[in-house]
Amino acid sequence: RVFHYMPRGWHRFEVLSNHFVELVAPFLLIMPFREMRLIGAIIQIQFQLILILSGNLSFLNWLTIVPSIFCLDDRFLLRRIPRFFHRIAFGTKAAAFVKNLETSPLSPRS
Repeated sequence: RVFHYMPRGWHRFEVLSNHFVELVAPFLLIMPFREMRLIGAIIQIQFQLILILSGNLSFLNWLTIVPSIFCLDDRFLLRRIPRFFHRIAFGTKAAAFVKNLETSPLSPRS
C-alpha cells in the first residue's frame, strides 16, 4: 500500500522498468553468453523480490524466480556463498573445488 502513494515520477519509472524487465530481460536469459544470462537472471530475481515485498501476487513471483535461478551457474553461486558454508554444506572437497575455481588461469575474474 505504501507504493501506491509514491510520487508521479516514481510511477513513471516503475512503468518503464516494468516494461524493460518483462519485455527485454527475458531474452537475456536465453542468450548464449554467460554474462548476459547472469545479468538477465539477476534483473529478473531482483524485480520479482521487489514485487514480493510489495505484496503483489507473491506466489506467481516466486514461480517466476525459479527459472531465473537455473541461469545462475555454479561458479557464480559458489563465489557468493561465504566460505564458512562451503565446508558445512558441501564438505572439504567442494571447498577445495571453489578454491581451484578461483585460482584457475582459465576462469575469468569477475
